[in-house]
Amino acid sequence: MKLSGQFKLMIAGAASTALAASALAFAAPGAAQAASHGAAARPHVAAARVATACPSGATCSYTGTNLTGTAGPVYGNNTNDYQYYTWSHAESVVNNGTQCTDWLYQNEGYGGADFYLYLGYEAPTLSGTVYWHHLESNHWCNPG
Repeated sequence: MKLSGQFKLMIAGAASTALAASALAFAAPGAAQAASHGAAARPHVAAARVATACPSGATCSYTGTNLTGTAGPVYGNNTNDYQYYTWSHAESVVNNGTQCTDWLYQNEGYGGADFYLYLGYEAPTLSGTVYWHHLESNHWCNPG
């Protein structure tokens, strides 16, 4: 079956519109991130709302939701954040770094499910996810 030029143009236009819409869906800041290591539920992530106790250049986990409780800063790539009380009891987390996105992992050594936080973004609660009291490693700027 031979298609007319006008019909071909309609198909191509619809395909490019669908492609553009799907690209926008993935680019929306603050949306739940896609898993690269598993299909676990992801925490809601949003731009940080207020100044935090987290020092500049660090990602901080907190022992309470909404960035409350004790802040536990880490710098650089870490294969064992679980050794720190605030990471083994994490209920919320913020990326207060100065350069890039931070990937956070359920298990030590960049293992298990992961999600990422854009620079200046927070996950106000890890409740209902595998990360509740289980942030065990982190890797800056690209997946570990």
